[in-house]
Amino acid sequence: MSVIEVEATSLNKNAVVTARRGKSLSNKKVQFLVVGLGASGLSCVRYLMALDKTVKVVDSRLNPPAANVEELKKKWPEVELSLGDFNFSDFASAEEIVVSPGVPMQTAEIQLALKKGITCYGDIELFARHAKAPIIAVTGSNGKSTTVTLLTELLREDGIKVELGGNIGIPALDLLTKKVPDYYVLELSSFQLETTSKLKAFAAIVLNVSADHMDRYETLQDYSDSKTKIFSSAKYVMYNIDDEAIASIASKLGTKITYSMKSTKVDVCLSELNNEIWIKCKNELIIKVNELKIAGSHNIENVLATLALALSANVSKHAMINTLRSFAGLAHRTQWILEKDEVRWYNDSKGTNIGATNAALQGLPQPIVLIAGGQAKGADFSELRPAISEHARAVVLIGEDAKKIEEALQACVPIAHAMSMDEAVLKAASYAQPGDAVLLSPACASFDMFKNFIDRGESYIDSVKRLIGE
Repeated sequence: MSVIEVEATSLNKNAVVTARRGKSLSNKKVQFLVVGLGASGLSCVRYLMALDKTVKVVDSRLNPPAANVEELKKKWPEVELSLGDFNFSDFASAEEIVVSPGVPMQTAEIQLALKKGITCYGDIELFARHAKAPIIAVTGSNGKSTTVTLLTELLREDGIKVELGGNIGIPALDLLTKKVPDYYVLELSSFQLETTSKLKAFAAIVLNVSADHMDRYETLQDYSDSKTKIFSSAKYVMYNIDDEAIASIASKLGTKITYSMKSTKVDVCLSELNNEIWIKCKNELIIKVNELKIAGSHNIENVLATLALALSANVSKHAMINTLRSFAGLAHRTQWILEKDEVRWYNDSKGTNIGATNAALQGLPQPIVLIAGGQAKGADFSELRPAISEHARAVVLIGEDAKKIEEALQACVPIAHAMSMDEAVLKAASYAQPGDAVLLSPACASFDMFKNFIDRGESYIDSVKRLIGE
């Protein structure tokens, strides 16, 4: 098909932008092809252009984020941008290819480029090649954002200079434009780790692995393998000895720092003293569990993991105590909203997979009315049955895969459907009894009804406050 020109009124006249279906505008050799114009892709362009490289950008979407397109046009009009179906000639004409996390490495054009001997990697690999400070790297199906945020606060409380980014907040490459810190703390997704081969982290951890993104991975083992790449050549390796699968890999690598919710024969653990449960680090009592502001056993586990990471940076006991006493957790992660008529309302909109929702269900002590549903991402919702049977009074389902979830949970607990968040909140309230909790923890992606998990969580908070009251 012929080249379809994007309307000139929307473009900088000096920018070369095409939307195409199978035909390349140019076969001119470029140093770097950036695949995808999301936040990480745009950060790659910023970094490479600052190094005076020749860059071209392709995106399979006809409408990538408008703000990113505008920034590209305005700041780098010489960069060619091609939108629509990928064409192999674009990939073949590049010396190196930088792949955004949202683009699978199994994409046909990327596989053909690899067979031609063209180097393909992601923004984290590019970051690791140029970072001039040690990298503390965190991945896992759940708990990543809480862990890296708490770790960053711990380090800063101890006067340690740190920059936080990656899969949270600032794209990793944008951190390199700042003053070099004592440490970089990176939250990394499996997608980012797929395209990383030489991270060489100072300290690395896989918090947990549970079924997620199974629409992208053929097996759970494939997903797990992408996560455990984070350990490659790491100096310090942290792991939970209770997780046999991760421990079997991590225990053979690096200098080990261990933690456990069950055993005390580790570096960071729980310890009972005078009928109270304490968090203990290197045989020193740090803080009572009931002094923590964050809720749920899964968050206690996140605290233990964070302290294991902090040990690698020699964070002081004083900084640990001060930070843990004040840390209230993150928005949309088992976030307390309000209590009315002896029912507590929690927002766990970040619970976008089954593992996160299981952890939230198991972490709260009272009976739960669960609001769940959205886009299933190929997950097997029968894995929710044990936790729901044990902890849930009822389930209210929303979103496009609500029927699929109902089929997996049939006869487990009472189930209701809702077409909107307002309706879901009202139906949950009708099931809740004094002493219960109502928990939004969808176990699904949000894009069927909302912009993202933040939009979903804010919609829930608004509905709860309007309809239930403070």
